[in-house]
Amino acid sequence: MRKTQRLHLQQPYLSACEAIITEIHPEKGIATDVTVAFAEGGGQISDCGMLITDDSQAAFTDVQKGYGRLLLIKDFPSIQIETPVYHKVAQEDLGKFSIGQSVKIFIDIERRSRLCVSHTGIHVVLMGLERIKPDIYQSIRGCHISPEKARLDFMLEDKFTDEQIIEAREYTNQIIKENWEAKTFAHTTEPEAMYWQTGDTTYCCGGTHLPSLGDVGEVMTSKKSLGANMQRVSFNFPKAIFRKELFVV
Repeated sequence: MRKTQRLHLQQPYLSACEAIITEIHPEKGIATDVTVAFAEGGGQISDCGMLITDDSQAAFTDVQKGYGRLLLIKDFPSIQIETPVYHKVAQEDLGKFSIGQSVKIFIDIERRSRLCVSHTGIHVVLMGLERIKPDIYQSIRGCHISPEKARLDFMLEDKFTDEQIIEAREYTNQIIKENWEAKTFAHTTEPEAMYWQTGDTTYCCGGTHLPSLGDVGEVMTSKKSLGANMQRVSFNFPKAIFRKELFVV
């Protein structure tokens, strides 16, 4: 299986690229040798955008990774790397493309900007929650990151109280106000194993992010019980700033 080079890992604000079509799958869509599009993973939904050739174009509405090599390294989650990446287009658009054809890939910058806010936001929310429960990372059982909002699901015997949620939110909003710088970087030997870091906090993460915390604006949080030992913390970003000027072609 041919792998796709995911340019956004090292060039996070690249919004377009030229690629070669390597596979056309009747259900998964169009795979290419390189892409700027983020494939769904780690709880974050995918980019959307356009595939454009000299004589045709088609919108892609989903991006998914195929199977590759299972990465097993110390202190890092098991993930699939060196995979093909498929851009999902409408069935009637598949015939517009052919293997070996050159294609330009453009992502929806508005959508990506919002996903960067949501994914950066989920990290700073977690930082606030960790001040209340230092081992909370091990209790995460699910997350969802969309352009509008995000959530974390925890398995907890001792659930967060209203007061604890408020305390965590106050810390989160304080570091957002202070506009801490943030960065992403790759593992020393595995370029697809990515980390996100701000201050002295580092998480394993290959999602899309902001270069600093300030544009998250403000986090509004709420909690909900999902059962005896399950709790969901949801959040949105009513004052977020979306800087499309970050992105380059």
